[in-house]
Amino acid sequence: MTPKIRQMAPRDTGAVLEMISALAAFHEDVAQIDEATLTMMTFGPLPCLKVLVAEGEAGLVGYAALMPTARLHFGKFGLEMHHLFVKPRVRGSGVGRALVAACKAEGLRRGCHYISVGAHPDNTAAGAFYEKRGFERHMMTAPRFRMGLDQPLT
Repeated sequence: MTPKIRQMAPRDTGAVLEMISALAAFHEDVAQIDEATLTMMTFGPLPCLKVLVAEGEAGLVGYAALMPTARLHFGKFGLEMHHLFVKPRVRGSGVGRALVAACKAEGLRRGCHYISVGAHPDNTAAGAFYEKRGFERHMMTAPRFRMGLDQPLT
């Protein structure tokens, strides 16, 4: 299958939400995003995501969500491939490869130095897929911290 890869359009929001829910379910989670939030994140005044979609004969079959990132102390900036999802019925047909290639092209177009992506340690198929595409494995051992912005500073 040779999908058409293009930037997500507002008309794609419902189909992308369905795929986000499917990805969350794969990770035994429940997606909490709604149409208004996805629209704001991708088309709002300060979009934080660029979503690329893979379109087949029967509609959308996959997507990749990209976010800017940086390694400030090295003077390098890149893109985090926050999500990569391909519908199960078309996995292995080249959709994932096409999405990764489009993400790489987007990074080059922006002058980025790298693309990064994470995968659950138990998802060996994803790890093998990324390594086959040229990603190098980097183990993160340092803890990360998060603060909700709805809480007062102390």
